[in-house]
Amino acid sequence: MYPYITEKPTTFTVKLHDTECAENEPVSFVAELNQKVPLQSVKWTHNGEEISPSNKDYSVTMDGKKCVLKIYNATLTNSGQYSISVQGVTSDASLNVKGLYNSVISLL
Repeated sequence: MYPYITEKPTTFTVKLHDTECAENEPVSFVAELNQKVPLQSVKWTHNGEEISPSNKDYSVTMDGKKCVLKIYNATLTNSGQYSISVQGVTSDASLNVKGLYNSVISLL
């Protein structure tokens, strides 16, 4: 009898974290996995809608086991819930983009 070779399941070693940023600033979400996976198996969503890799407002990259979603120039519409799904496991976090008007008022 040959022993079965099983792959270890993919899990997050670092999950997404809630974050906030000022309007027109870059912001990133980073999650780390216990093993390398193909970029094609990583799915990012914003408020339940899949983020297309061709969307010029975002950058989706893999650096080893690290999955990164970067928003180049955050706007108020980028606020909301972000999720990453990889081979059946998911991590969620929220983004709060503070408008320039609110930032100026808080400084006063």
